[in-house]
Amino acid sequence: MRGYFIAAIYILIALEGGCKSAAPSEKRGDRLDSVKKSEPASPPSFGGGDSGPVRTGSTYIHSLSNNPLTSRIAAVNKAAAYANKISQQARGAKGQTISNFESLIAAERIARVPLNRLLNHMRRLAEITRQGTKHQKVSELARLEIAVAAIQQNQYGMATFLLNDLKLAKNKKVKAGAFNAIALLAMRDGRIPEAVAHWKESLKAYSNYVPALLNIGYISLMFGHFEATKRFLSQVDGDWFAESGLLVANRLMNNTQETSRLCNKLLKSHPKHKPTLFNCGVHEWQSNKNIAKAKQLISKALNTRGGPNSWDNRGYKVLESVR
Repeated sequence: MRGYFIAAIYILIALEGGCKSAAPSEKRGDRLDSVKKSEPASPPSFGGGDSGPVRTGSTYIHSLSNNPLTSRIAAVNKAAAYANKISQQARGAKGQTISNFESLIAAERIARVPLNRLLNHMRRLAEITRQGTKHQKVSELARLEIAVAAIQQNQYGMATFLLNDLKLAKNKKVKAGAFNAIALLAMRDGRIPEAVAHWKESLKAYSNYVPALLNIGYISLMFGHFEATKRFLSQVDGDWFAESGLLVANRLMNNTQETSRLCNKLLKSHPKHKPTLFNCGVHEWQSNKNIAKAKQLISKALNTRGGPNSWDNRGYKVLESVR
């Protein structure tokens, strides 16, 4: 049954590149939360007329999966609205700035616009950049955004070309993001040891880089390396998604008290998160011998939408075994 428990929460997290101006917050499940950030800042919620900028260094996290149960999904509509606002500013002479075009590339990538359109913005950004210094390259941040967009749109050759150059980036977060993205490409091809090596390089560049911590934590969970799972996911302090992985690791290590603590916390904050409902139900059954509560939680998980049919098929088999 272990495979089901792990598959129920396993996901790969891809980089959402930070931008120097504001960018949309991310969507987790069916509600908006503030952005993940690497330093103190006041992230925009893009609700109620909020349009303030977010400080340089913010990192937006987005999953390659579109499953809201196991991933962080960017608020695409919010991104599109913000991109439209920046696009209008950029049409005027005063709006032709490096910051505006970097923000526009970031927002439109989250909004999943065609890659060719992003490349047009990059060309304009290059022209503006050259006006300041004749041979200066387009910013590392903008190139990383284009690389991630290329991955999202299956243009892996272009992504690889850009990312190889960014492995030497001066900006530590951009360098970390490049290695994280390279790891995702390796993971896509089934080169798991190579992916893990790249995630470790990402953390060497920026030790608190959340996407790499989540990725290497969950890949460790997938292959049963629970101590490694705890080591990496525990560094993402107070994050419910990381804690959902820690819950599984602790349950499979028979750490009853910590599993109960995480279940109580996560069921309060995310009462409709299907994998958490299921894992906590199994914990009540196997560790706490609370059959009634186990059936209640597993049944609620089965009645919650989302996830592949195989989850529910296996879930019903587990429920039949609870007695």
